[in-house]
Amino acid sequence: RYGWVDECTVHMIKARKPRGYWTLQRCVAEAKTFRTKQSWRLSSPSSYVTAKAKGWLNMCSEHMTGV
Repeated sequence: RYGWVDECTVHMIKARKPRGYWTLQRCVAEAKTFRTKQSWRLSSPSSYVTAKAKGWLNMCSEHMTGV
């Protein structure tokens, strides 16, 4: 309303990744930091959802065990 939002939040980091950020290589690298699909899904949902939507889930999770 008063135009203060930009001024008040200039020090904050953007929480959202830009569109197209999650490439196959980035999804694989992110998935390698987890031991299970469940922990990946809970800790990095944007990379997990992208991998699932693009059909990369099996490639990204080959190293994982269990759930």
